[in-house]
Amino acid sequence: MSFLKRLFASGRGGDARAARTAEAHAHFDAGRFEDASRAYASIAARDPSPEVHVNLGYSRFLCGDERGAEDAFRRALAMDAGMAQACVGLGDVAARRGDHRLALEHYDSAVARAPALAVAHNNRSQSLMALGRLEEAWRESEWRFESPGAEALYPYRYPLPRWDGTPQRGRLLVHWEQGFGDMLQHLRFLNVLEERGIDFVFECPPPLLRLVTRSLRPGRAVEARAGAADTSGCAHVCGLLSLPALLCIDARAIPLPPYLIGDASQGNRLLEGRDAGKLRRVGLSWRGSNFDSSRNAVLNDFSAPQQSGVQIVSLQKDVTDDEKKGLGAMGALEMSSQLIDFAATADIIAALDAVISVDTAVAHLAGALGRPLHILLNERPAARWMLERVDTPWYPSARLHRKTANEPWKTPAERALSHALATL
Repeated sequence: MSFLKRLFASGRGGDARAARTAEAHAHFDAGRFEDASRAYASIAARDPSPEVHVNLGYSRFLCGDERGAEDAFRRALAMDAGMAQACVGLGDVAARRGDHRLALEHYDSAVARAPALAVAHNNRSQSLMALGRLEEAWRESEWRFESPGAEALYPYRYPLPRWDGTPQRGRLLVHWEQGFGDMLQHLRFLNVLEERGIDFVFECPPPLLRLVTRSLRPGRAVEARAGAADTSGCAHVCGLLSLPALLCIDARAIPLPPYLIGDASQGNRLLEGRDAGKLRRVGLSWRGSNFDSSRNAVLNDFSAPQQSGVQIVSLQKDVTDDEKKGLGAMGALEMSSQLIDFAATADIIAALDAVISVDTAVAHLAGALGRPLHILLNERPAARWMLERVDTPWYPSARLHRKTANEPWKTPAERALSHALATL
């Protein structure tokens, strides 16, 4: 996860400037980036400073104005060659454009200027991941705990020392973090703890609890609560996504699926109580969370299979009335009422012949189960999928279908369905 945050420019220059700065900050913090951009531009025109230009750069960046953002970051560097935050901004622009090699150069420049700038290290980890330099990426990602906004994302509510990967006495509390897709991707590393004889317990969000409980040894998963976790009997704590770095995992030997358990017989019962027989079933998920809506397709991008004996099964948890009508027109099974948690979804996926999904938790779940999987990626996919690859070391059963610039989702969706049917 990349962190973006404005700098808090000082109010120097009198009360009027301080008031304009406070107004610009308020727009930024409220997500009104167009208003923030205009406000910071007005301040920069009257009383320019490198801090204001960095703030302006991020306002423009979050409005989608990459060229304007780049210009603002370069102006900040022209005013202060040591402004590491401006280098981070240039790296973020390059990363958004998919040029992670150039992004890495900018992040390296930021680290050279400010070795303890956490956001530079954390965002650098994303470009390292995209370039396939996983072990370096895992180590750099540990800076996320110190990055702006980390207090909200990783609350320090554990009265325990953070585990550093060295042998320790006592139980290790592994806490959940980030989105469900990230967690499903990294649950595999709990098995490495088990293999190495490390006593641990995983603090697990409720939607994952039933699935994780049946996939691990008894007593290894406890339900995450709204308050602080029960740390009794625990000596240290670490985040789930820290495990590959702390365990010094060899990137050439990432633990492979299946590492989660699905029950195909239960899945067939959920699929209207009958075995598929000669019917071939393909699961479909076209939309994830709003974290990055550019990853999402729409149901109309998918067409019904032309082959007989093939049925689409919707794996979408939240389905609109219009989508239900669309699924009916496709002859698809609409399963939203059965998807009560990830265990139920895993059971249904286990009973399917293949899954087609955008980059969302359903894709990670199918990959973690080792099921045939086709993932649709947008033009600027998450760093975990790296660059230009059609395969992924995370899920050997997966094939990646990348959407190119100005290409409608319908094109990679049709490619994915064609590949899925050809391999059934």
